[in-house]
Amino acid sequence: MDIYSETLVKRKLTKKVKQSVLLIFITLILSSILFILVIPALALLSGLAYVSTVSLIVFAIMVFFIFKKIKSYQLEFEYIITNSTLDFDKIIAQKKRERMISLEINTIEDIGLYNPAAFRNRQFDYRVEAEKNVEADFNFFIVVYHPTYKKTLITFTPDENMLEALKASLPRQLHKNISSK
Repeated sequence: MDIYSETLVKRKLTKKVKQSVLLIFITLILSSILFILVIPALALLSGLAYVSTVSLIVFAIMVFFIFKKIKSYQLEFEYIITNSTLDFDKIIAQKKRERMISLEINTIEDIGLYNPAAFRNRQFDYRVEAEKNVEADFNFFIVVYHPTYKKTLITFTPDENMLEALKASLPRQLHKNISSK
């Protein structure tokens, strides 16, 4: 029997990210005053009219990159189970997709509800953070030994369908760890 399940979750912006977006907008407003009003006025007074054109071009380029940076904060994660393979993808600004990690479900060593305090002192060679909300109480974790990344911790926010699909290929002794949210 073929097993297929996919879940798409949108990362909620953390307080730190919201503060940095606010700082970017304040910088944009201040730089717009500088590049649109001050520099062209000084350039015209000094007789260097081409400087005002250059400042507007520099400002337009700066606005483009600022909005590109702000869009990069829009993250989505997709978890895909195909038979016994579990893939984690990151989607940036609904345009760019990156494979974060791919693993065989039967190689999972541990799984359960994620408690950050329980993992604070544990060492991992690689961490994959693919959860909807970093501070949420309903995130799950997976500990797996991956051939490329070695000992890996994955945090994610599965739905009920994903948990049921995981159970189908998960080692039996781990079933009790994912009974329900």
